[in-house]
Formats: sequence, structure tokens, C-alpha cells
Amino acid sequence: MPATILVMPKGFAFSSFGKLGENYAIIVITSSGKLMKVNSGIVKKMMNGKNMCLYVTINQPYERMVKLLKQDEINTSRIFFIDCITETSGGKAERVDNCLYLNSPSNLTELSIAITHALQAMSGSKFLFMDALSTLIIYNKQNSFARFSHFIMTRMKLLGLNGIFM
Repeated sequence: MPATILVMPKGFAFSSFGKLGENYAIIVITSSGKLMKVNSGIVKKMMNGKNMCLYVTINQPYERMVKLLKQDEINTSRIFFIDCITETSGGKAERVDNCLYLNSPSNLTELSIAITHALQAMSGSKFLFMDALSTLIIYNKQNSFARFSHFIMTRMKLLGLNGIFM
């Protein structure tokens, strides 16, 4: 699985994501001011009418993410969310079919298990999207973060899964 670091240049065309082939992991770096627009653009392109998405949200609560994605005309019924931030920030985690709320982004074991179970439960073509991988460093020790990142990359290889990390 090749890993790529992609800095979103000015005028970047999301159509480039369709030319990546299979089994890749991409780290996308963009400014915080463009993050939501870039996230939506990538998810929309990657879903491509057929793919399922496992969206791990570390920066934005589930409800806000769904609202923003729907504003960009993205069908959220084919997205399963793992929300790591709503409960940490004091928000209310209402039970919904397409979201699993975790207690905190500091429990990487819980996050690893949740990702594994969600991916196994999803059928068909799918990809993993993490909205702010670097935010996990705020909540975790560097060694724990490194082990988690290695685990996720290995899990993706085993499942033949594509992944986008912001």
C-alpha cells in the first residue's frame, strides 16, 4: 500500500482522486480555513455514487458534520460515522443508526476496535476517512499515536482498503 502526502495546492481538482488506483493511504494537508470544503470535496469524490465511507470525526461533532455534508449534497446514508469529540466537548450523543459515539479521542484502543468492527460490518466497496489525524496527538502520547497509526495502516492493507487522512 503506497502512502502519499498530498498538500492541497491552490486550484486542486478533486478529480485527481479518481486516478489513484487501489489500496492507497493518503495524508492530505490543507489550511484550517479550507478544511471543511476540502473534506466535503474528497468525500464526495471518493463516494462516487457507489462507495461506502467510514468517517472518523475527531474535530467536528456528528450532527455538524452531517449538516455540512448535506449542504454539499452528499448522501450521508452511505456514511457510517465514528464520533470521537461530541462527548468530550460536552455535547449530547443521541443514538442514531449511522453513528457510534466514543467517549474520548484519548482511548485509541476503543477507536481501533470501533474502526475494525465498523469496517467488517460494511459491505461492498468502502474507504476510511479520518478528518483530523493530527488532533489525536493532542489527546495521546506520541508512542501511542504511532502504534495506533501503524495499526490502522496495517488493518487497511489486510482489508484492501483505501484511506484518506486529513
